[in-house]
Amino acid sequence: MSAPDSELEFANKVVLITGSSSGLGAQMAREFAKRGAQVVITGRNQDRVCEVAESCDGLSPLGLIALQVVADVTKDEDVRRLVGVTVDNYGQLDVLVNNAGAGSFGTLDNPKLLDQLDHMFKLDVRSVVQLTQLAAPHLEKTKGAIVNVSSVCGVKPRELQYAGCSAYCMAKTSIDMFTKCISLELGPKGIRVNVINPTAVRTGFQENSGAGDVFNGFVAHLEQTCPLGKLPEPVDIANAVLFLASSKSAFITGVALPVDCGTLLEYSNTRHREPVVPNTVHYILFTVREIQFAHFLSILSVLRNHRPDLIYIHCDCHRLSGKYFQRVSAILPKTNTRLIVRRIEKPTHIFSHKLRPEWSDWHGSDLTRLRLLAQYGGVYLDTDVYVVKPLHEFFHYDFTVDFQVPYVMLGNQVLIARANATALDLWIGTYRYYDPDSWYYNAGELPVRLVMNERPELVHRLNGEFGAQGTFVCSMLYYEYHGDWRAKYYAVHMAIRDDLLAPTGQNDPYLVNTPYCRIIRWPLFDTDVVALYANKSGKSIA
Repeated sequence: MSAPDSELEFANKVVLITGSSSGLGAQMAREFAKRGAQVVITGRNQDRVCEVAESCDGLSPLGLIALQVVADVTKDEDVRRLVGVTVDNYGQLDVLVNNAGAGSFGTLDNPKLLDQLDHMFKLDVRSVVQLTQLAAPHLEKTKGAIVNVSSVCGVKPRELQYAGCSAYCMAKTSIDMFTKCISLELGPKGIRVNVINPTAVRTGFQENSGAGDVFNGFVAHLEQTCPLGKLPEPVDIANAVLFLASSKSAFITGVALPVDCGTLLEYSNTRHREPVVPNTVHYILFTVREIQFAHFLSILSVLRNHRPDLIYIHCDCHRLSGKYFQRVSAILPKTNTRLIVRRIEKPTHIFSHKLRPEWSDWHGSDLTRLRLLAQYGGVYLDTDVYVVKPLHEFFHYDFTVDFQVPYVMLGNQVLIARANATALDLWIGTYRYYDPDSWYYNAGELPVRLVMNERPELVHRLNGEFGAQGTFVCSMLYYEYHGDWRAKYYAVHMAIRDDLLAPTGQNDPYLVNTPYCRIIRWPLFDTDVVALYANKSGKSIA
């Protein structure tokens, strides 16, 4: 049975695809063969060239036999022979797909970096230029098309991309620019030149480049975050090439076409399908050796309302003490939460700046919370933050922060982030402009201006749900009755000190029904006492 005319788009067309003995190139060859093309299969490995060619032969609706040419496109004589053999066999060339390429990943301190760079440009760039130069006279006769295969890395170096990918990105950017320049030169001759920029696709390419393990993790991240929720298959990349080679794109030239499921887009509030933040809570205590009442309240709220796997108390001492720490230690065995007291040094400098000594506890904590989250990931809480309800829904975002004043001032009392979140690294970088004379400049103002507003796609923003809007929260907590205060908030910043607690009801919390007094009734009294009082009054006080 013959194929429909619509499926014979490339009948009587000769298509040369470099790097077609494996991976994307092999898939392209098969798709062209299905649509009636006379395909030329080329690569360095004779067995793989033969295997792909035979698969194309079986797919050709016209019974065509693929031409096999073993060649290394980094060798000038092989490139000349490849084009020459193609034209000698068929007398024409209609489509050139410059697909051959490789990745070689290494950081700047790699002593072999320049050798890798030379090889990569010879394979990924120079071969493309030479093939285009040799093929152009033949393509002019057929009014043919050139499709170059680049990468999203040629458009944007991604923060979560492979470590040491600069040479690869440079090579792919060169292909993109070459495509645009040569389309101007060859357009008047009737030759269209375009390039595709695929995102990550599972083939043998990454393993061959030495990036297999890193690539698998990177793919998992992209699948979680890209707008379409999945990455393309090799056939999807091949279909994009076929489109740009076909008459359907007769008026398209000089175009770089991303085939990336939206991975290049920058958009806010990207939600991962699976949690990316560990269920770990971090506190920081500098110069303090005892758990204070406010911190006791915070820990109990975390245990009851959030239930983390692990709580870290990072402090500049070897152990903590005091009655409230003893109470926490007594409660923990009844939960599924581990608590680790971890000794750390309080920072005294950041970059070339010395932290202001009289503010060192606070500025040191501001900096340390960013470093800890970048290292471990999890939830950072100030010691006077009361967790109202579980925070797990924010574990699906790279970085979540509350704002005191939208787009002006953030609240760093509650921060939730995955390890190595880009926003954290950029925020730490703003300390190059450390201002020792400003209390909250580096902790709340500058990062909004230089990070949150400049890179909104990195941040999941809240507007007061973590209780960062202190003036309103304090009024609501201590002086007013709000029966529905839990509905809006996931956490509240109590902004309290122990010497200020008595007027707000700690001495006689039964007599006051503000949200704060309702908070402290639970830890101050045994459950049975609370239940007894509730029964006598006929009202619940929890």
